[in-house]
Amino acid sequence: MDLVASLPAFVVGRPDDADLRRRLLVRLESANAPRRETYLRLLAVINGWPAPESLTPVLGWFIRALIARAPA
Repeated sequence: MDLVASLPAFVVGRPDDADLRRRLLVRLESANAPRRETYLRLLAVINGWPAPESLTPVLGWFIRALIARAPA
């Protein structure tokens, strides 16, 4: 899943409401799964690609920001 590339299609035409933020949070949390990052590193090794940069710090920040802005 290319999260950044899929965001415009995910949010365009939808109101910025609690439902959109909840769905975005679910998507970000699944993209931030440690197994996903391990899979991508192994895929790079198998295919001779350079190791991908970790998105954990960025995704973690984004997740925390969404949670902090969630309505109480």
